[in-house]
Amino acid sequence: EGVVQQISKGSGSVLVEQGGVKQIRYSQFQLDPPITRAVIDLDHALKHQVEASDNQVVIRLSPAN
Repeated sequence: EGVVQQISKGSGSVLVEQGGVKQIRYSQFQLDPPITRAVIDLDHALKHQVEASDNQVVIRLSPAN
């Protein structure tokens, strides 16, 4: 269920094309402290929930209705 992606330095994208998600684009913005920016391109509006821990972020998307 879902998409899991380990992001290393640099940038890239993950083609998803399911569940209302077109793709995920990411880029490492800064090395120290490590900051990564991510953009989730959607087909339509979705609800989201963000869970963060020490070394990961989980974004859960669900139907908006």
